[in-house]
Amino acid sequence: MGTVKSLQKIQGIMIFAVALGYLAWQLVQDDWMQRTVLACCVVMTLLLFPQVRGITLLISTCMLGVGHLLFWIYDLEWTVWQEAVLFNLNLITLFASVPLLSLPIQYGGYMHSLERVLLLYAGKKKAFFTFISAITFVIGSIMNLGVIRLLYGFLKSVPYRRDWVGRALLVGFVSTIMWSPYFASVALVIKALHLNYSDFAPFAVSEALLLFLAGNLMVTAQMNRQSAEFAAVAHGDRGGVQGQVTAPCTPEDRKKVKQLAVIMAAMLVSLILLEKWTGIKVMVLAAYVSILVTVTWMLYLGKAERLKECAKEYLYKLLPSIGNEVILFLSAGFFGVILLHTPFNALLVEQLQKIDGLWPIARILLFVAMPVILSLIGVHQIITVTILATSIDPALIGLHPVAFGILLMASWSISTIVSPVTPVNITLGILLRENSLTVGLGRNYGYALTVILLTTGFVFAINQLLR
Repeated sequence: MGTVKSLQKIQGIMIFAVALGYLAWQLVQDDWMQRTVLACCVVMTLLLFPQVRGITLLISTCMLGVGHLLFWIYDLEWTVWQEAVLFNLNLITLFASVPLLSLPIQYGGYMHSLERVLLLYAGKKKAFFTFISAITFVIGSIMNLGVIRLLYGFLKSVPYRRDWVGRALLVGFVSTIMWSPYFASVALVIKALHLNYSDFAPFAVSEALLLFLAGNLMVTAQMNRQSAEFAAVAHGDRGGVQGQVTAPCTPEDRKKVKQLAVIMAAMLVSLILLEKWTGIKVMVLAAYVSILVTVTWMLYLGKAERLKECAKEYLYKLLPSIGNEVILFLSAGFFGVILLHTPFNALLVEQLQKIDGLWPIARILLFVAMPVILSLIGVHQIITVTILATSIDPALIGLHPVAFGILLMASWSISTIVSPVTPVNITLGILLRENSLTVGLGRNYGYALTVILLTTGFVFAINQLLR
């Protein structure tokens, strides 16, 4: 046990060192700094790999293994290997900084207030489920997958079917994936396509709202059809789980929830404006903003004496917990860059020329559906989207780079709805005591087909607007 804890501490310190090294490298563009960061990155990867489990281990091993095999087969330059290792390093900085924001939320009592406000709406069935999705949509942009377990814990005592709660959480979460600058998937796409987040954000938020509205309308329609089974208590659908008695909602609770929403909205606006004013990429800015906001927020809450305790929790608990994501995205970046320097890239371009005769809207539908279909058979969208983002020039398929970015992120979000191997469906499956295939595709195939068609039309429209 002591050895495991010591390893976790070292892992946290190494993730922090790599993130800090990357930020320093952005300020001091020097070869020795690059070599130092590269060495730290390799050590970090070796330290983190023993803790990687499940589907993440399989995907990461395959991408790193195939990437290295291609590197040796095609006798690529050493500089290509360095570029591949460092390609997604900015995402590690993002991963390392975002968990900081959970500290003032935790120590400021916002979660207790959020729980009481959430349960206030429990008597209003339709509004309640929309509110669950909305909270997931907002809070999930910072807390990522952690918001699913957190909110489900709050909702154990509500007298509704568990599958309805699961769908409401899923709809909010997949909508968040589409737009949040704190999600590595968004950072991966905008980096690979050389986009500014400020150009991407208006269309990404619009697509996210489209996913959100379509999902909630379909959940509401399903609830109306199943109104005879409305009360979960009557059908034993609470799985024997009893929630704790919660104190009534107070004006102070409402104030805290509003304050939380305002802070997150202000952070998003500040990121967009800072990117426009400074020209610094949003992934780097997100790290700086997260650090600054966390320290300022803790001081505002009068928790300055807890900063040392927070630093220990951050280094030794929060950072080691993101090891899976760190390895997954480093592996994806490595694989994508290596693939770009092989004949596969030319072969892909050659195949794309064969679909040149398709109607533009048919081409868009094909590229939206491709990652979704592959995800159904277990091919994680990180592989498909990485290949498409790093290997295809949007102009070859008649798309503006921003429209292509929206297409890729939408396909990532929709794949999350139906794939049995995505973390959100696996997590919901565990919480609902069902398999991930039922939680995802089984209940949401209609939602997925609907948003594929809506997304195709939306991407076509914005492409026409931007051309």
